[in-house]
Amino acid sequence: MGRKDPIGDKYFKPLVNTEKISGWVFWSCAALSIAALFVTTQPWKEITQTIFVILVIGNFIGGLAAKLWLSPRAEDQRRLDLLSNSFSVKLTHENAVGYFNNSEANPIQKLVLSTMESCFFTKSILSKMLPWERAKIGLYFVVWIACAVSRTADLSWIIVATQAIFSEEIIVKWLRMEWLRYKSEKIYKQIRNLVSTVEVFDNSICHAQALENFAEYETAKSRASVTLSEKIFFRLNPSLSAEWEDIKNSLKSDTPH
Repeated sequence: MGRKDPIGDKYFKPLVNTEKISGWVFWSCAALSIAALFVTTQPWKEITQTIFVILVIGNFIGGLAAKLWLSPRAEDQRRLDLLSNSFSVKLTHENAVGYFNNSEANPIQKLVLSTMESCFFTKSILSKMLPWERAKIGLYFVVWIACAVSRTADLSWIIVATQAIFSEEIIVKWLRMEWLRYKSEKIYKQIRNLVSTVEVFDNSICHAQALENFAEYETAKSRASVTLSEKIFFRLNPSLSAEWEDIKNSLKSDTPH
């Protein structure tokens, strides 16, 4: 059976496109901030400032739309799909095919493994995304510190560099990615320990632990509001899927009998 993901196409692609546009607008604002330092004649100074204000407002609106509407809407649909898949019910008519990969019959056990699979993919993809982000942050900080300590640097340049580095698009985004990778790895280990010590999820304690891990992962995604790289996902998907199959097989052998 082939893989089909209507939720990704319908709900996550608009989010990704909005975030890309916000990124372009952010860097346009940064470029205009620098340009404003050199433009001193009218009417170009007024035009530059007007465009800058329009872009800042547009970026603000785009950021709000992504965080308060597009991202929650996409995550809600993915969550409905996960619960539909785990409990064999139709909470939504837009169900993915081949997105969650386990054949457990017990609904709670199926939910646990699907959550573990999501954590595995999230931490793995972020681990590939973060080296580039860390390198960018390091370069930005070197430039910022050089401007800050230089006696010849104009204060205006230092202000522009500070606004850019400590913005949502640079250092805050990097910290959110680091935090989500840490949380995904932590929850993945928690679930692995749980599945390795429980043969059948047939009591209230196991159910509560399973739901706690599911809720913790969903909360972490919501708080971090990080969109994973689609390009890296498709590049790593074959190897990660094969590794996930090995992990599932090892869990079966580790489970007490």
